[in-house]
Amino acid sequence: MVPQENGMKVFRSTSIFALLVLGFVAYIYFFEYRTAQEDEKLKTEGRRLIATTIDKCEELRFVKGESTVVLYKDKKNWRLREPISEEADFNSISEALRVLTTETFEDVYSDGRSEKINWAKFGLESPKGRIEIKTSEKSLSFIIGMHKSFDGRSIYIRPEGKEQVLMVSLDFGELLNKNVSDWRDKRLIRSEVASNYLYIDKKGFGTLELFRENADWQFKKPRQNWKVDSVAVESYLSSVKGLRGSVVVAESVKASELKKWGLLKNTTSVHVHHLSDKGDGKTDVIKVEISSIKDGHVYASSNDTNKVYELNVNSIKPLSKELIDFRDKSFPFDFSNEQISTFHVRHGKVDIKGKIKDGKWLMETELQGKTLDSDFVQGLISGLARLKADLFVAPKKRFQARFSDSITIENEKGDLIFKFEWGGEVKREGKKYFFARTNKSDEVMLIETLKIDGLSLDKVLKEKKQKVSSHWQKRVRLYSMAPLVERDSLSGPLT
Repeated sequence: MVPQENGMKVFRSTSIFALLVLGFVAYIYFFEYRTAQEDEKLKTEGRRLIATTIDKCEELRFVKGESTVVLYKDKKNWRLREPISEEADFNSISEALRVLTTETFEDVYSDGRSEKINWAKFGLESPKGRIEIKTSEKSLSFIIGMHKSFDGRSIYIRPEGKEQVLMVSLDFGELLNKNVSDWRDKRLIRSEVASNYLYIDKKGFGTLELFRENADWQFKKPRQNWKVDSVAVESYLSSVKGLRGSVVVAESVKASELKKWGLLKNTTSVHVHHLSDKGDGKTDVIKVEISSIKDGHVYASSNDTNKVYELNVNSIKPLSKELIDFRDKSFPFDFSNEQISTFHVRHGKVDIKGKIKDGKWLMETELQGKTLDSDFVQGLISGLARLKADLFVAPKKRFQARFSDSITIENEKGDLIFKFEWGGEVKREGKKYFFARTNKSDEVMLIETLKIDGLSLDKVLKEKKQKVSSHWQKRVRLYSMAPLVERDSLSGPLT
């Protein structure tokens, strides 16, 4: 009885201690930590340079020497007003507004101090320039100093008209270093278009034409009966529409002048057709020409802007597509597994037929010591439906290769659901492939050897569990229960 009472006392003491610890942790979190967070938030809000939000900003002015750049909000979009009138670059203006509306400061010298400010010490006697921000509520102007802070991570500024020196981040000062080219909209396609026709002409690629019917894309050239990977087409279109130049190199260029930038021969031509925004049912065409890469430079032109741009070489990598990239590579393996009843695997020395019964796969012909791995077979069927062609080679009727291995799937009536054949391994660009065909496609294809090896067809069979007779089960049970000194007596017959 006493040990039980001692145990209860220990349990109560531990429980009380645990509650005290939880209470202490809760106090630290809800009162100390949360309060510190709120204090820091208030402190940060109080040190914001411009107490406004992005949606309230209406105009920005950057003055540096004799250069002035003015941007203003026109409804929802930003445009350049000086030195040229043009749409502003969305990425550049978004980053500038983020910096301006989140910038905080440290007060170095404020109004009311007795000592006179040495403006030269902070590079504010002959400043770098001025940044002006106009919001729906007020206008602010900051003079940007020439000097950085001692650690090189901040710069000094002066609110115009005030005897005050503030320290802000380098990002704020860097806005003044942007030239007009940085603020210009450098999108090759500016029209918001819903494309319904795509034309691509590329050296070594040929001509490709696709059209949209409802939500799906279809081939017009080179073969109308080929199936299209609509996701790949939409991805390509998105890459084309997202092209941005790094710099505008020429404007209002005549067609005869395009040779200078390699835009007359050996180009990639992309024509995006879309319904006219005039609502007249007519089709407009946006044409983009992209030069070959030469000496690390690539150029592009667009009739949507009538400009020539230099592009970042990496920006055109998503456009380096081949014909196979636009083809649907999964349809040869598109079959329904709802009515599957039998399957037949021929692979090397393996030749097995199986039939499903009561949800389990069984062999039609017994093999001594072997049985079907029902779960593996089910997984194999699912794996077949996930296969994709790597390359389409030729129509079946023009291809005479011998296919040594196969998987055949039928329904209960013996009707063919799916047949996959492969064989004749080849090497291409450092990888090994099998020639293959299915009953779902009229073309022979190449499938990487690793994909077929990944099916692990040698695991279709597993060792059959041997049943142990009740006689031997009884002997083993008695043997394990008997003392060591008596086990010899069990070597005789059981009675």
